[in-house]
Amino acid sequence: SPSKPNTQMHAVELQGLRVAVIENEHAIREGLSELLTTWGCSVVTAESAERMMEKLDRHHDSIDIIISDYGLGGPINGIEAIALMRQLWGSGIPAILITGDIRTEIFQAAKDAGLFILYKPIKSALLRDAFSQVLGGSK
Repeated sequence: SPSKPNTQMHAVELQGLRVAVIENEHAIREGLSELLTTWGCSVVTAESAERMMEKLDRHHDSIDIIISDYGLGGPINGIEAIALMRQLWGSGIPAILITGDIRTEIFQAAKDAGLFILYKPIKSALLRDAFSQVLGGSK
């Protein structure tokens, strides 16, 4: 199909990138993991920041980029989850916040935290663009 070469090009750029995905909805977590894996990324998933930190700690993994849902169903939201991860693994880690909530205060809080925000449902082309932007790569 004509879209094939394009996909290959993206896969090379993201090959080996270590991505932490924090998402409490199982189906979305799995979907993101599958998509990122097809791009050549190495993906660690968890339903909360706490679980993610346990997983990364146990494997002594470092990560290149964080993707977190805003509403994690626990005591902390995605903005706070990303802040926690950055405290442990470095303040410069690029991060993308995903949410289905279009309230302006969430958008503002994400902006204040310097986060890239993507709205659900997540489209792969938009996620790809988000990666390019937060990683500072040219599209």
